[in-house]
This record gives sequence, C-alpha cells and structure tokens, in this order.
Amino acid sequence: MEQGYDRPSGKFTEFVGQETPTPPSKRTMNWKKLFFGLLGIIFLCICLFAIVISRARMVIIEQEPFIQRVITEFMEAGERKDVDAAYAMFSPRAQKITPREQITTFIQGKTHVLFEDFESITITKLVISKTANIDPNAPQGTVATVAGVVHYQGGVEGNFRAILEKVDDEWRIYGINITIPPEKFP
Repeated sequence: MEQGYDRPSGKFTEFVGQETPTPPSKRTMNWKKLFFGLLGIIFLCICLFAIVISRARMVIIEQEPFIQRVITEFMEAGERKDVDAAYAMFSPRAQKITPREQITTFIQGKTHVLFEDFESITITKLVISKTANIDPNAPQGTVATVAGVVHYQGGVEGNFRAILEKVDDEWRIYGINITIPPEKFP
C-alpha cells in the first residue's frame, strides 16, 4: 500500500494495489518534442519540394509545344532549302556568331540530306533554365537544352540536339546538331 498527496483535492490519500504514476522526465519530453518537430519540418520541406518540382514541370510542359514548333519550322525550311526562313529561326546572338553563308552551305550543300524527306520531330529531353554568362556570345537568359528524334519518310530516324534561347518571349535557335543513320546517305 502506498501513500500519496492528491493535489486537486488537497488530501493525503492511500493507494491500494496501484503504483504511483511517475511523470515522464523532462529529458524524455524534450526528445519527443524534438523528434516530432524535426518530423514536421521534414514533412514541410518535402511538400515545398513537391510544389516547386510540379510548378517547374508545368513550365516545361507549357513550353514544349513552342520549342517543338521552332525546331519543326527550321527543319521544314531546310527541306525547302529556304535559307532566309531557316536563318530567321536563329537568335540574334547566334546570327552574330554564325554567318548566313554558313547556314546556306548547311542547308543547300551536301548536308541537305539532313533535311530531305523530313516528317516530324519528337522531343525526348527538355531542360529549361535561367542562364547568365560572362561571354556575351554564349546563350543568355531563359535557355532550353533539347534532344530528340527526327522522323523521316520510310521510317528512318535520326537524332537532334539543340540549344534555344528566349528572345522577346519567343524561342529562337542558338545552335542545333542533327545526326542521321548511314542508310539515309545516298
């Protein structure tokens, strides 16, 4: 039999068959608060990270059709051997470092095979970022790094990699690289 003081009633009582409850130590309480506090912070960080990622993904999804249109128009201009239209797809920065004659040779020369029988493109990788560079000739501002597949008539497929930069709210090509399989060569 144990004795104890009942604080609410102010009486001294005897406990029969019960042990006096021992309050948790302050150290145990502090660890519990710390654990649940950290758990709450981690949960909050995960939620914020998910929101940021989903918003960034939305931006990329929203921009993909515009980027695809620019690359498709470039390929179509190349197929028509329309140097002026193809050159207009390049950003002013790219035009400054790439002479028009180089695009003429690219589209109307031996490499015209890259554009012949063009059907469509499929984007397989798209990364949009904000870029600043001390080199004034490097892409600046909102930049897209794109990779994908070029589809030609007859089921032939090639690949492309491109860098685009946003100029006055419009995507423009900074650089593009197109590769085709050997069976596409005459």
